[in-house]
Amino acid sequence: MKMKRSILLSIVWVAVGSALLFESVLFDVDWNLFTWKPELDFVVLACALTIPATLTGIWFLARATRDQVTRVISLIVCMFLAGFAITVILPFEPASGGFLGRTTVCPLWFRGGLTLAMSIPSAFWILWFLRLRKHPAQQPGPAG
Repeated sequence: MKMKRSILLSIVWVAVGSALLFESVLFDVDWNLFTWKPELDFVVLACALTIPATLTGIWFLARATRDQVTRVISLIVCMFLAGFAITVILPFEPASGGFLGRTTVCPLWFRGGLTLAMSIPSAFWILWFLRLRKHPAQQPGPAG
């Protein structure tokens, strides 16, 4: 039973992390593909509803993650999300001319907000890791 739980939690971590990545990239592409163009449309509304729902799911996953295998998988997912946000979404894009050149740049609040949303899972992971270290009785022992 313990092995099934670990496998299931690992699969759910990867799925939910992929969902958050997809939602964030979709939001970024919708508003910021070739130039900064914020428009309220179906994609933005869908992302505005699904990103908080996904983060809520990650909160509960972080609470349920107790064994070593699932912790390692969840740490990899969280670090990938935060690393992707910091290296791809956060950097400043200068305005430039030419074919595919940007006429307006994306504001810092948008890039920072997406980076924050993709870094929140790491904060959840650290919070629950510290809580489990503080209260070791909550984590399973070597026998089960």
